[in-house]
Amino acid sequence: MSTPTLSTQAYLENQTWLFQFVRKLVADDHTADDIVQSTFERALQNKEDKSTHRGWLKGVAHNLVKEHYRSTSRRRRREVLVSQGTDSIVDSPCQVMELASLVMSALERLPEDQREVILLRHMKAKKPAEIARFLELPREKVYRLLERGCKRVQEDLKQRHGVDWRANCRRNPWFQAA
Repeated sequence: MSTPTLSTQAYLENQTWLFQFVRKLVADDHTADDIVQSTFERALQNKEDKSTHRGWLKGVAHNLVKEHYRSTSRRRRREVLVSQGTDSIVDSPCQVMELASLVMSALERLPEDQREVILLRHMKAKKPAEIARFLELPREKVYRLLERGCKRVQEDLKQRHGVDWRANCRRNPWFQAA
């Protein structure tokens, strides 16, 4: 399988306007350069030669800008946690066991279908599409079961263990939505 080549002419025709577009969306020239370069890299990886399709290039660049901002935002949150000294989910192995016990107790109180979907997603690291195929359910139902189940676990923990039960769970993905 050969990789399509991006012609120098196509690159030159699109590089200037694409850089200007991206530069309006990001904070600096270096980031804009990186995003434009990644956009053309994706054009090279695409089986069809999309390098002359401005709309496609613009869409890819826009998605890369969003990805950049999401990544930057996550990094800032992690840096704040580290600077505050809360870079660890828990302080000791005993707290890990206590947290696991609390979560497992809450999971046991869930309806079977919600518990099964949550365990497949978070313990077996299955994607919702895989869970849907495995359980022979529509994907939307899997998403609903996950959402409702996680919400019930959060509410259960809050009700049984007080408002600050999350103090040691800040970075645990199960509890991010609460």
